[in-house]
Amino acid sequence: MPLRFRIAVAAASGLAVLLSGCYNLTPAARAERWLLRGDAARAFQTAEFAVKNDPESADAYRVRGAIHDFRGEWPEAERDLLNAASLDWSYQNCCLLARLYGEMGEYDAMNAWFDAAVDLAPERSEAYAMRGMFELLELGKMAAAEQDLSRAAELSKKPPGSLHAALARIQWLRGDYAEAVRTLSRPEATPPEQLEYAWMLVAAPAENIRDPRKARALASRIATTTAQPNLFSVLAQSYAAEGDWRGAAQAMSQAEELLKTAPYLSSYDRDYYRAFLAAQRRLYRARTRIVPPEPARKQLFLVEHR
Repeated sequence: MPLRFRIAVAAASGLAVLLSGCYNLTPAARAERWLLRGDAARAFQTAEFAVKNDPESADAYRVRGAIHDFRGEWPEAERDLLNAASLDWSYQNCCLLARLYGEMGEYDAMNAWFDAAVDLAPERSEAYAMRGMFELLELGKMAAAEQDLSRAAELSKKPPGSLHAALARIQWLRGDYAEAVRTLSRPEATPPEQLEYAWMLVAAPAENIRDPRKARALASRIATTTAQPNLFSVLAQSYAAEGDWRGAAQAMSQAEELLKTAPYLSSYDRDYYRAFLAAQRRLYRARTRIVPPEPARKQLFLVEHR
């Protein structure tokens, strides 16, 4: 599973909550703190020490397994997370194993571990949210995804914005454009929701919903606090929808420049974004007349704002 989707799953399901299982200053707890701060290298060094210091610590294996997962080292992640689950049959460990198997494409194993997590804590939302995101992003099971994501939203006291964005995308894909817009246009909407809303204002096939100028104003406002490639892609599409190809190409150039400093992107995902954005920029530079914004249909979405 590409990192851009793995980030989306983590954002919607609350990965930080699943990792927050140790509350003292043990080596495992220190490794966990480094990971949640984004310093994977220091987190891994500390986790290695934690496992050697206490080979019976479920927390140590769990955190090291999460780091391996983050780095795409799946056999090592599987080994550590299975060790963690054997030492501590907990909701957190079942969820992390389910997420790992989903990333590996082993969906039967993923569902089995999700079911185990739900059996252990049916009142918690993370398992439903993660499974719903996999069903949406990887399996294309819209009805099942909507059911799981809706259940997650019901159980969560404060659902993350990317969860609402995912539900809105499902509504959008089934053609319920007005409902999707209502889901995202709440006054308390978060940046992921606002960005998805801006994209919908550009890409909507219904003229009564499509509003490129409003999309551009919304994306520009988000850009004052958050900068990431998808944001500039939405800006570019809003310019293109009105035939301003120069403005569109300029926005794509900004997105490409941003890729050079995006710390959370792997080289694979950086190359993917770069190729996608370059293609859009070339298209905009070549256009001289107003046409429907075709690239909007390919817009990547649900990327967590860091």
